[in-house]
Amino acid sequence: MEMHDFAEKARRGGITMACRRYFRANNPKCKNFYMRSPKTWLSYVDANNLYGWAMSQYLPIGDPGNNKKVLDTILKKRNDASRGYYVQLECHFPSQTHNYLQDLPPTVENIKSEAGDILRKDGEKNYVSVEKLITHLGPRDEYVLHYSEL
Repeated sequence: MEMHDFAEKARRGGITMACRRYFRANNPKCKNFYMRSPKTWLSYVDANNLYGWAMSQYLPIGDPGNNKKVLDTILKKRNDASRGYYVQLECHFPSQTHNYLQDLPPTVENIKSEAGDILRKDGEKNYVSVEKLITHLGPRDEYVLHYSEL
């Protein structure tokens, strides 16, 4: 596989989602701190100019190798290192992790939604099934991502 095609498999775009946006911190600095509950903290992040950031990252060069021994080296790399890697992997998320990961699954895929089949069965004639960036906890085969996402 050419390096360009390999890197293209890692390109996905941005996700759009609606989720429950409520969280209450519980730590000694909070007014209503409850000692018997786990300590939790809040952090607000407003991420903008992601395109500009992405365009300033290093591009892959050289021969894309298929070396499983290099994994230890990759996992020890800092996210801002001058040399980076793309990794192809197979992964699944065990059912015991689903409650923890359900609001923002760590991997996304461009796939056609099963909602189209449901809408067609309900008589919706104008629905056109197209690929969308979907968050789900299903298995992944040949999933390519940048090493900093590991």
